[in-house]
Amino acid sequence: MSISVFLAGCSVNSTENQNPGPEPLAGHALEHHTTDIPPDPGPVPSTVTETAWTWEGTPGTTIQAIHPTPSGALIELNNGLIGMDTTTGETTWSYLLPDSTDLEEDETDLALTPDGTIAAFSPGQTTVLLDTATGQEHQRIDHQTEGSDDLFTPTRLGLPHTTGNLTSTSDHDLHLTLTPWEHQDQDQDTGWETTLPGCDDGNNAIIEQGLLTDETAVIVHTCPTQDPALTGIDLQTGEQTWHLQQGDDYQPDENVYPIPLSPRKTDFFVSDDLLVLENISLQRGTVVIDTTTGDLITDDLPSTADDSLLRVFPNGYLNVVSNSSEHNKVRYELRDFDGSVRDTISTDENVARGSNHSFVLLEESLVKLRLTGEEKEQEIVVLEWGNDNDHRIPLNIELNTEDILNSDRLNREVGPMTFREVPGAVLLREFPRNDHTPRLTALR
Repeated sequence: MSISVFLAGCSVNSTENQNPGPEPLAGHALEHHTTDIPPDPGPVPSTVTETAWTWEGTPGTTIQAIHPTPSGALIELNNGLIGMDTTTGETTWSYLLPDSTDLEEDETDLALTPDGTIAAFSPGQTTVLLDTATGQEHQRIDHQTEGSDDLFTPTRLGLPHTTGNLTSTSDHDLHLTLTPWEHQDQDQDTGWETTLPGCDDGNNAIIEQGLLTDETAVIVHTCPTQDPALTGIDLQTGEQTWHLQQGDDYQPDENVYPIPLSPRKTDFFVSDDLLVLENISLQRGTVVIDTTTGDLITDDLPSTADDSLLRVFPNGYLNVVSNSSEHNKVRYELRDFDGSVRDTISTDENVARGSNHSFVLLEESLVKLRLTGEEKEQEIVVLEWGNDNDHRIPLNIELNTEDILNSDRLNREVGPMTFREVPGAVLLREFPRNDHTPRLTALR
């Protein structure tokens, strides 16, 4: 059974409150609704069997990304944020700048704390901290940082954590400071500070990237004549707990398939407590590091034309294998990091027809988009681990990716940020957005 939820603005359920006359944000009028009773969607589904509901937003807005939170999902729009009850498809809270549907071209960015409980949203020169369960505004912090995208870095607005904000300054050395949120506007010494030494040749060290887990900050820093280095910092104490140097402690595989469009020497992502180098594309890479200990788990995950790495997960990785002896067959293998195969799916090429990059990995199944019919329409195929069973789920949103010719763009448009598992459901964004009305659908 499918339920449609249509919105002319934002939906209001029985627990949602409109804040009277909220102060404008970054020079824009603000519509702010909160909830007193956050939803409790339960765990991520172990598999899916049907379309549960479809959400439709305000014409002229777009869905930028889907973010899992403990209370369901946060939907990032080009004019603000909404909290979603993934059980019903209702909007539980909203934080919208309704007259500003071009925010993706303005000075805006969003970052969530590692546990997903706080959203740091910055349109213009103000950062607002929101509770992702209720939508309530915790704090506003003015800043002078200009530009668009990548605002939440150590060298700009900082990296938000539940305990505070991690920022950096530099001279020859790199100085990192964690400041508790309640002391952001004060000059007194609070939190902690630690220093990473500058370059041996006298050059200034540069921070390329910063990433957070619940317990650890990982700083990716470089010197002009050296490969990148990684330093792990305990977020409670500021102690530097480990250090790795590329070339000495790990070495990315440069002969990967598919060949990346651009070199990815310092692009990492965090998957629970693991750090993964994205030297292939989004959430695909051959180097995996334990962020707690700094131990190198592997730097040689296989990715060839016949054994292609699709994505890295907290407890392993997924490859698709082609074998000349298995004509017209596709085999997906879920492997441990030592290469041992934990689970497999073998199916006909016709069943798995379409891109191997648009999928969601669940405990009992692999859920992927499948091309169907001569019109290049798509449906969902659910492939069960450990057997050849599959079933199809028709989609009530449009998906047409035939004009996307590279995996990098496919990952951005119908990939890990727009087709993903969240507590209570699997959510998928419509693409392309022909009538400029945002839609997403829930599988359960």
